[in-house]
Amino acid sequence: MFRSPVAEDRGGVEEDFENYVNFLARLRKRLNSSGRKYGLTLTLYLEGFDIVNMEKYLDWFNIMTYDIHDVWDENIESLGPYALAHTNLTEIQQCLKLLWRNNINPERVIMGLGFYGRSFTMKSSSCLDAGCEFSSGTKGVLSAS
Repeated sequence: MFRSPVAEDRGGVEEDFENYVNFLARLRKRLNSSGRKYGLTLTLYLEGFDIVNMEKYLDWFNIMTYDIHDVWDENIESLGPYALAHTNLTEIQQCLKLLWRNNINPERVIMGLGFYGRSFTMKSSSCLDAGCEFSSGTKGVLSAS
């Protein structure tokens, strides 16, 4: 449903912080009334989720440890067009600490791993390391899938 519920740059709106909880409550109620056993989970990132109120409707929280950085960082003033890993241990730890500070049970947390890469077109062929400036990405062999 929502990957980044309140992120304006991804089509989110502020109201979705609360709307997402309401949606999960209604979905959980409907699933429970079906007479069958369903698990309900969502994938979250560092911000934009009311995890405290969501927890009562979810069986698990999935943590994205991938897609943290990519070409979409190009126009973010604090990050800019610099090639960074699409996963980052410090940011993963921040996300986990957010859960622990909010008393989310670690037994209900699943850490997702991305098994793929990203492409960057570097602005200078002499700078090919992390932190070098990029101009864009290019489609790879599997981009059409």
